[in-house]
Amino acid sequence: IQSLRRISAILDIHTLSGSFDLVAEVRASSLSGLDGVLDRIRALPEVAETQSHIRLSSSKAKVR
Repeated sequence: IQSLRRISAILDIHTLSGSFDLVAEVRASSLSGLDGVLDRIRALPEVAETQSHIRLSSSKAKVR
C-alpha cells in the first residue's frame, strides 16, 4: 500500500475481504492518462494482477 500512496492519481485505497486484496480509486483526465497510471501500478513488484473497472455514474444512498 505504501507504494500505491506515492502515485498521485490514486485518490483512495480500500482493503477488502474476498477475491481481491484491495481497490485503488484512480482519477485520470483521459484514457491514455489512465493507461499510464495502470502501467505504474502494474510495474510495482508487489502487484501480481490488476483488474480495471470504470465508474460511469454515482449516487448517494439515502440514510435511514
